[in-house]
Amino acid sequence: MYEYERNRCDSPKRCKGCSYHQPRWKYRSCYFVHCPYGVMESTIRRTPLKKEYFPQKEVVKMRDI
Repeated sequence: MYEYERNRCDSPKRCKGCSYHQPRWKYRSCYFVHCPYGVMESTIRRTPLKKEYFPQKEVVKMRDI
């Protein structure tokens, strides 16, 4: 079925140890709305982050290809 159901016995103690943890998302802290491991009730943030992190675009020069 789902990947998190297969690895449910390896549940993390905190969200930071989870592979689905998204610390840089503005409105949620996890890939799922409800924590698949039961660490948190809801992963939606009470107050959104002030700024969302997006990595800078990579510049590729055509002569390097």
